[in-house]
Amino acid sequence: MSNERPRASARDDEYEIVVVEHGSLVSTRTSAFLNFVDYAEPDEAFDFSYYFWVVRNAHRTVVVDTGFSRAGAEARKRTVLADPRTVFAELGLQPDMQTTVVISHAHYDHIGNLDYFTEADVVVAQAEYDFWRSPQSQHAQLRHFVDQIDIDTLESVAAEGRLRTVGERTQIAPGIDVIPGPGHTPGELMVLVQTNVGPILLTADAVHFDEELERDMPFRHMCSLTDSYDTYAVVKGLLASGEAAQFVAGHEPSVMSRFENRAGDLEHTVTIGRRSRDATRPASSTRPQEREVHA
Repeated sequence: MSNERPRASARDDEYEIVVVEHGSLVSTRTSAFLNFVDYAEPDEAFDFSYYFWVVRNAHRTVVVDTGFSRAGAEARKRTVLADPRTVFAELGLQPDMQTTVVISHAHYDHIGNLDYFTEADVVVAQAEYDFWRSPQSQHAQLRHFVDQIDIDTLESVAAEGRLRTVGERTQIAPGIDVIPGPGHTPGELMVLVQTNVGPILLTADAVHFDEELERDMPFRHMCSLTDSYDTYAVVKGLLASGEAAQFVAGHEPSVMSRFENRAGDLEHTVTIGRRSRDATRPASSTRPQEREVHA
């Protein structure tokens, strides 16, 4: 990447989204969808992809989720396609970069490398932060999806004054809103990003797969089924109104063939709303002098 400073005319509220597929799993439809037997359909092989997203323009970079750690992936027999820490460095994201990281939820495959970013401000839902520190989160059917080391990292971020918690739709930067999408977890967050191809809704695991939304077909693991249906309605409403032009589901394999890619890009990435290189590299990364912090 070029080290040239970006043009001052680059828009403050419009971004490109780098989609990074860092892992995969070959599973079954029975393992993907809740009570699949009730659909009276044959079980088949079903692919999962694992992503994180880098939202950037000339003014700022926002990282949405940090992927799974190698240890977390290996413990659960997931295929590692690219080490997120290596990809962060290849994208110019250094550990001491004063940026913003949005954690959609605290499952191992979305928060596994949070400790890489030692200076970043971290945004998470208050409900998510509270739940994983509560006794109720210790039940085996819930705890399988988190690693204590990641929860400890989140608590360290809070102790350092770098944690911002949200409880409702919130603009975290010009052109970037976080939107609650509970169901899969109590405090799941989605991220709505303005791009030059329209507003893109990153659902993370509020919607895992396209089919999940199309058929109101919940994922196998849900903290609240009724909240999930409500979240599906929110996503459909955003799409119907045009507030979101497209959605990108959290584990949908077809994402990697849906958007443009060009020679010279990093392996395992595609870019949505591509901007010129001098319109995506921040001139500097400084922490805001004032920020709302809750712990």
